[in-house]
Amino acid sequence: MDTAQYTEMRSFSALIDRIYQGATNPGVWPEIIQDIAAWMEAPKILLFTPQNVPAEGGFMFPHGISQRFFELWPTHLKPLDVWVESAVEHNFIVQGNVGVGEELVPVAELIESRWYREVLAPEDIIHLVTSIVFDGSDGQNPCVVCSLYRGLGAEAFDDDDKQKLSLILPHISRALGVMLKLRNAEFKLVASYAALDRIGTGVLLVGGDRSILFANRAAKNLLADDDGLSLRKLGAGALGRLFSGDVKTQADIDTALSNAIEPMAQAVPHFAQSVRVRRPSGQLPYALQFSSLANNNEFGEDKDAPQAIIFISDPAQEIQVDPELLRKTYGLTPAEIRVAVTLCQEGSIEEVAAKAGVSVSTAKSQLRQVYQKTGVDNRTKLTKLIVSLAAVR
Repeated sequence: MDTAQYTEMRSFSALIDRIYQGATNPGVWPEIIQDIAAWMEAPKILLFTPQNVPAEGGFMFPHGISQRFFELWPTHLKPLDVWVESAVEHNFIVQGNVGVGEELVPVAELIESRWYREVLAPEDIIHLVTSIVFDGSDGQNPCVVCSLYRGLGAEAFDDDDKQKLSLILPHISRALGVMLKLRNAEFKLVASYAALDRIGTGVLLVGGDRSILFANRAAKNLLADDDGLSLRKLGAGALGRLFSGDVKTQADIDTALSNAIEPMAQAVPHFAQSVRVRRPSGQLPYALQFSSLANNNEFGEDKDAPQAIIFISDPAQEIQVDPELLRKTYGLTPAEIRVAVTLCQEGSIEEVAAKAGVSVSTAKSQLRQVYQKTGVDNRTKLTKLIVSLAAVR
């Protein structure tokens, strides 16, 4: 291996570890995207949730883009975005997709658009390479897009740039997937295992030798049922290793763990590609999602730090909120309770309205009343409130 290749590999390794630091520390994402932009040789980058503004539980991490751009985009600029319009028209918004601007809108056509004249030109943006981290179709994660931009005097993004972005896209999805799973925990307290015990989803922390170092309360209850998943004791210290009685499922778990513990493999799967575990009881299968953790993370350092995290979702498990408690505590009406609880489960206010059988404007009006009565001002805080009042059945 020559010096240039060695330097490139070290740079790539450092970037991947940096990305995984964002899994348990959302505060470092502004720095992470700068590192991604530098690696992609792009002066501007935007990692954001196009369908959910920050006030509704989304996020927007920009670098090299003016404050005006990302403040006005959700309300005033979005209708002009011919890139988004073309992406929707051509069914590009599928998680894992990577494309360049020329594939969406030819440059000659882009230059003639209001989108370019009024929005992109003032920012010196004309070239785009973009990726769909999540498409929002699974009902668990919002749509998340990572886009990088170059100016008029720079080279257009090409297939090599698409390949580079494709290499890190699964790692971005895994880190953000963990962050979104833990969003209802207090991130500053995430190093406390008690914080993980407050999460209704099963959480396992895994060491470099695949041993389970920690299982939160939900995971312990689930594994105690021995319904397709259990812990096989290895000796003193660790809790054991994750075990499935099915040979193929065990192989899938072992492969997923290897990919999580050694994330440098180019074939790392997207976070949404979960392992399904059939259950002898006949209940719906468990869904296991795997992700790497940074070498030094909130749970430990160096050899004592967990190397991977596993989330175990149980579709048979219900989150039950006592409507009477919400009524007595906050004075919510039945309609407002329905909208509040549904919002914590659905991806958008439009989906909430459809499920509740009301118009979007009615749902928004009811949500404003919920915010006013509960004293919260955004979707994230409301979700934390609802989950804190929920009992897992």
